[in-house]
Amino acid sequence: MSDSAESSLIPTLARVGSVALAVALVLSTGFLLSEGGLAAAVPGLLATAMALVLVYGVFTGQLFEPRVQVAFFVGVGAWAGYNYLVADGGAIDLLLLALATLVVAQQARKL
Repeated sequence: MSDSAESSLIPTLARVGSVALAVALVLSTGFLLSEGGLAAAVPGLLATAMALVLVYGVFTGQLFEPRVQVAFFVGVGAWAGYNYLVADGGAIDLLLLALATLVVAQQARKL
């Protein structure tokens, strides 16, 4: 495969993958809402918000811009915090919350 074919394939795969992830999360969150109500769907809603930020970043080419990073990692922190506090999460959720806090603090300085 030539370099130009590879360079156009990667962004296409990223776009397709991010949209597929967002669609899967929207569908699963809709199912959770219909079956268990809002309380059961909160993690799915947070994950859907993160996926939509990812789609925005991939399609606009701004995935590594500070405001997109802040938005994404605020979602990661909210999701991890919710899992830890409400869903009896463990060490992984605490680590994700700490990582998200560090990234948000670092990227917020650049805004």
